[in-house]
Amino acid sequence: RVYASDLSIETQNYLKLKPYKLLDAVDLEYNYKANNIDSRSNPTYMRIGLNSQLGYRWSLYQSVSTYTQTVDKELTKQPDYFASLSYSVNTSTALNVGYHYLNTSVAGVKSPSNMVYSELSSKLNRFHVSINGSIMKTVSNTDTTSHSSLTKQFGIQAGVSLPGAQHIYLNSSFTRLQQPGNKRYIFGQSIGGQVSNKLWMDGNIIFGDLTNYNDNKGLYIYNSGDATKFRIGFTLFYNLNSKISLIGNYTYDKKQITNTNTTTNYYQQSFSGGIKWKL
Repeated sequence: RVYASDLSIETQNYLKLKPYKLLDAVDLEYNYKANNIDSRSNPTYMRIGLNSQLGYRWSLYQSVSTYTQTVDKELTKQPDYFASLSYSVNTSTALNVGYHYLNTSVAGVKSPSNMVYSELSSKLNRFHVSINGSIMKTVSNTDTTSHSSLTKQFGIQAGVSLPGAQHIYLNSSFTRLQQPGNKRYIFGQSIGGQVSNKLWMDGNIIFGDLTNYNDNKGLYIYNSGDATKFRIGFTLFYNLNSKISLIGNYTYDKKQITNTNTTTNYYQQSFSGGIKWKL
């Protein structure tokens, strides 16, 4: 689309290219998690996303989602809204800014969060690198008090695509999270490639405390009250045709409940299915 912006109007019309497209693509996602602890129900997550082309260099992605779980017999619900605006500086460099709103409710008491995100990414031949940062403000409410806290995140990602028919790629990420009285680091590694003409596979592993960690350009925020200490999983991408892609994911998490006197570990398996339809 960056190259298309430099073509003459006549050539764009001949190739049936359109700079603006309100409904460019739609995606749906459903997630079910199963854990091995009685005090937590098996949570569910549902999401729908819409991508719009605002020009040859601009695109806007929006998503709404909902999360539901019972914790110690109290219902936790969380509707989300996410928006991400991308600008292609040139064919190798892109700028992305995003906003994520979470309206967490525990037993009817709401604790909303607002996050802003930015990322600059660039490619050079087979190598790519990106830097990102975000700030999230959470207002924690109880029956009698209310206070706010900030989570600051800064990360760098780097990767390489290897030569060969399988198009194997490697990505590494290093992230620093800062919360009041708490600084910590998260490391992630992924490897992926083409299994067949229509099937791709991506495996990943993450080390560190993921509390309030955001991933995938701010689309996912791991703000569960139970900290995730370790994560490993894989994703399959199947191109049904030129318009429709199917996505499946499995993830295994080590979770931790921290109370005043005890620390309890438990394990959670996550199963996701999704579809993306380019209109």
